[in-house]
Amino acid sequence: MSGPTDKLIADAAMTALAPLGLVRKGRSRTWIDDHGWWLINVEFQPSSHAKGCYLNVGTQHLWVTRGYLCLDEIERPLGGTTFVTFTGDEDAFATAMRGVAATAAEAVEARRRRHGEGRDALIALTDGPDDLDAGIAATLLGDTGRARTRFNRPIHPAYQAWADEYSAMDADAARARAAQGIAGERTALRLPPIPDAW
Repeated sequence: MSGPTDKLIADAAMTALAPLGLVRKGRSRTWIDDHGWWLINVEFQPSSHAKGCYLNVGTQHLWVTRGYLCLDEIERPLGGTTFVTFTGDEDAFATAMRGVAATAAEAVEARRRRHGEGRDALIALTDGPDDLDAGIAATLLGDTGRARTRFNRPIHPAYQAWADEYSAMDADAARARAAQGIAGERTALRLPPIPDAW
């Protein structure tokens, strides 16, 4: 990133998100809340039409290899079309960005609470909106009936092979496969390796 807009965004994000443990992805406008097997990704999205940003927050489960950061279950905490514009007044934009970054921090904390960790998180995911994640979570829990139900719903063609693979596994095989996928995705995303993602 370069220019006053990018620096002001980065400074506000550093102040609000770094104390929560989020890490900036290189010099991008994306910040990562790393939970080992899943992430919360925060994006201060630019526009091709004006200087400034939208605010996007989403979740990413690492058991499916994509090789890039994504924003599943995306939300725009400022509102769907709210774009914070830099008009040339650095002080005004810095003030606005402190508010945006504080909103991002609140969204991260709320998403952490909703998602949870461990078995509780997997149970919650089995009822979530994403059929692939729900099916994988159910498989990991050994709930083959629920897994079958979720995998039999429409899955995006890009992920159908993952659904087919997991649907043929028992819980132990699924845990081994998920651990392998998580390790590979962490490598692809240049996240630090961890000994046990679970």
